[in-house]
Amino acid sequence: MLPRQRHIFLNRYRLRRSLTIGTILTLVFYVPFTGKEALSIGMLSALVVDVVLFFKTAWSMDYEQTKALFDHERLRPGLLIKSTVAINFLGLGVMSLCVSDLGSKQPVLPEDLRIFIYFVSILLIWICLHHGYAMHYAKIFFHVNADRDDAENAESATKVFSFPDDKRPVLFDFLYVAYAIGVTFGMTDVGAQSTEIRKVVLVQAMLAFLFATTAISAIASLFTA
Repeated sequence: MLPRQRHIFLNRYRLRRSLTIGTILTLVFYVPFTGKEALSIGMLSALVVDVVLFFKTAWSMDYEQTKALFDHERLRPGLLIKSTVAINFLGLGVMSLCVSDLGSKQPVLPEDLRIFIYFVSILLIWICLHHGYAMHYAKIFFHVNADRDDAENAESATKVFSFPDDKRPVLFDFLYVAYAIGVTFGMTDVGAQSTEIRKVVLVQAMLAFLFATTAISAIASLFTA
């Protein structure tokens, strides 16, 4: 696994990169725009960079690269809980900032553009929420298969997920699983084969529903205000 790929996917590096980009751009735009507008631009830029890098790199990864990424990563459910709570609070913060900023009497950016910035930010936060679950599902999968050779992987995979044709999954397969749960609140052609996974899937589906309904309510209130 190339060091660059680890820096793109692992939370500690993603957080550091996002804080750096967001802080620098907020300071750059602080002079020509209002403080809230500069903060929203910096935050949106950090989210765009994170999501684009994640998708672009995951798109081209094969099984061996995916396995190498997670072979030496510890399975830490507590980290998933902390990151999920943090992302949900970030989403609520963006919604609150949006409502507050639209009430500003001296804006620089047009109102439609500010609404667009906040709308895209909320969408990207929702995407990042499911990226965290995709990484967790991959960690569980490769943790279960850590001491088995490649010939046994397809058979042992059914203890966690059952992929069509017993294929060896790549990182994008786990993204597919996470997004399927986030959009449909259930599994698709990939089956959850263990109680542990079903618990995580249930929690993700409930949080995705809660986040989506809250975001829709907030966005609807903006257009009707």
